[in-house]
Amino acid sequence: MDTKNKNILIIGSFSIRDWELLKQRQQTIVEFLVKDFNVFYIERISAKNVGIIKMLKAFIKRFFLVRNVGGKGRFTMKHLCFIQLKIFPLQRGIFRFLNAKLALLQIRKIMKKYKINHFDSVIISHPANYVNDIFDKIPAVKRIYDCVQRFEFNKYFPPEVVFNDKNIAKKVDLVIADSITIFSEKLELNKNVVRIPQGIDIGNYNINRIKDVGIPGDLANMGNNRICYIGSFHQTFDFDLVRKLAVDIPAATVILIGSETSEAKKKLDCNNIVFLGWKHFKQLPIYMDCMDLFIIPYALSEHGKGVFPTKLFEYLYFKKPIVSTALPDILEYEKYLYVAHTGEEFIKFVQDSLFKGENKLSAIPDDQFKHFISENSWEARYIEFKKYL
Repeated sequence: MDTKNKNILIIGSFSIRDWELLKQRQQTIVEFLVKDFNVFYIERISAKNVGIIKMLKAFIKRFFLVRNVGGKGRFTMKHLCFIQLKIFPLQRGIFRFLNAKLALLQIRKIMKKYKINHFDSVIISHPANYVNDIFDKIPAVKRIYDCVQRFEFNKYFPPEVVFNDKNIAKKVDLVIADSITIFSEKLELNKNVVRIPQGIDIGNYNINRIKDVGIPGDLANMGNNRICYIGSFHQTFDFDLVRKLAVDIPAATVILIGSETSEAKKKLDCNNIVFLGWKHFKQLPIYMDCMDLFIIPYALSEHGKGVFPTKLFEYLYFKKPIVSTALPDILEYEKYLYVAHTGEEFIKFVQDSLFKGENKLSAIPDDQFKHFISENSWEARYIEFKKYL
């Protein structure tokens, strides 16, 4: 680590094992941060409901196998240190108290090891119990909460995480929100809130590399009229809408790229719906170039209202038609894509795009479009992000 650089501690929302498989907001920002700062990244530890014996075994395994990776092994960034904390997988009751003590002790040891009196910024991305209990006890000049979802309406998080989300938002120096809805909500808790939406990693979208590869084998026999969705099948994904889309347009193939779930397979069991499974982020541009149309089929639920579609600008990059439901964050980009307020309108937009050649992006001059993509690149987002560190 460079002793001249400022030191950033990130309490992360990803595990180290997933770091190289996914390319989302946090990984991309870290790639930029390490060019300017020393970055210490604490892996996310999920709370688990397990028996005491299993939990203790997990703790012992973590204790002895813990890795503290910095500039070695497969993580070779000079100014990046990954940290796996030795705490109990269970985060309630006495274990919550113990975890806070253990986590704080280990962070202080890391600070001592690297001769850090304080961190210049602590960035929180997930409001786990132990995080809520220690974030304001870590010596730091500034504490930032990078919030990208409405935990209150996510059915997978317990009530204490909802409390932690609000408590952290109230007490930090700055909240960064990606969506309009989250931005507005956090303003009620903290006067210092800024909005930095999702972006596109332009470096991953080299059009010459994409064209040279050609069509992937698992797409070769699917013909034309390929309707594509890339992402997870979370609680906001509108299964009914996608199934109706496939049934109403039998001449098209709905191609779904993402880790399959049993719920998705059951609800989307249709002849012209194809699951291609998870693809590495470096492969995605090759698949996207072969599609005819992209969809963002998210329900306008309370959870959905806080979702900024992470693939939006990646879809736009290919200048092919995009049809989306009327998410609050989508409305400001209506110049570039079709926004449907009903299921019938959604299907009509898809039909008109596929069979009548309608595409809003066709009317936008190339230089104007390139500027638009550049403005929404992760490089541009990072320049804005860096101002607050």
